[in-house]
Amino acid sequence: MPSGMPSPKLNPCYFLISVSTAKNLELCIRYDLAGFPGGEGGAWTFCEIAEGDFVSFLYGARAHNLYKVQKRQALCDAEHLPPQWQPVQSQKSDRVYHFPFRLHLQQIRIFDEPLVRPEFTYIAENLLQRGGYGKTHFQERTCQPPSNCLNTQNSLFVSAVRLH
Repeated sequence: MPSGMPSPKLNPCYFLISVSTAKNLELCIRYDLAGFPGGEGGAWTFCEIAEGDFVSFLYGARAHNLYKVQKRQALCDAEHLPPQWQPVQSQKSDRVYHFPFRLHLQQIRIFDEPLVRPEFTYIAENLLQRGGYGKTHFQERTCQPPSNCLNTQNSLFVSAVRLH
């Protein structure tokens, strides 16, 4: 393994990866692939998740499937490569983000589970759609990313949530 690259972990972490649209969720599941936007938050999240970690997709207050991260990949011209995820547009800057940071996944288990009690599902879905998945709502960062990744303190868009 090249020096400076994170090696597979002895104690893997589990992440919930938020997905922006139902179509993007379908593509992630079909291709066993996760993608992160080409911005500070996407790069930070990509750096934090290592080969050997476990992930599930989060969409509509529901967790989808369990995967093991097999390979990490950063691509040029990702908008032209499959799968054709719908880009995310920043409301503040109108910048369009594609998904150059990719995780190749091995499916371990299939499931579609609510994160909240059924009577609170509507509230949770509404809050997540309106408020987003900012790290301040779900996580406290407990480690620094590998030295070969961006050195940032706060990200504007966090795509994954570390569960301890």
